[in-house]
Amino acid sequence: MKRLFIIILASVLVAVQADAQTFSKLSVLKYGIESIWPSGFSSVTGSAWAEIDNSGEGFTLKGIKGTVYREGQPFVTGTARDLHIGRGKGRHTLNGTASLCPGVSLFSILRLLSFDPKVYSVDISVTIVMDNGESRNVSLEKFPVSELLKLK
Repeated sequence: MKRLFIIILASVLVAVQADAQTFSKLSVLKYGIESIWPSGFSSVTGSAWAEIDNSGEGFTLKGIKGTVYREGQPFVTGTARDLHIGRGKGRHTLNGTASLCPGVSLFSILRLLSFDPKVYSVDISVTIVMDNGESRNVSLEKFPVSELLKLK
């Protein structure tokens, strides 16, 4: 599940950067897992962090949700709390939960030990609210994880 939190964090950041004009001055310097713990037999709660340099306007990410697909089938769904990214450089923490989709067993998660990004894709949606009050919805559908992991 740790890899899935990194994938979700990276997906959110890619969705934000999809609006190149507004976010061309946004760069992710480092990222990692802060914490992860079970919250039931089929879900976890955790935190992923990213060091971000934002020389543009500050913004808030709201309504963050996504689905990770394995070989085209829903594998894990997740949501995250709202996150504000101000102007300047800072470390930001994304807190959320991830749950196995119906029909996915805990044993499927064990296969992540031999993780092959080519068999995974993600949907992500987020509302971006700029500090000036402007807002827009951004989403990615079936974005290949192999492409996501190539991005820096």
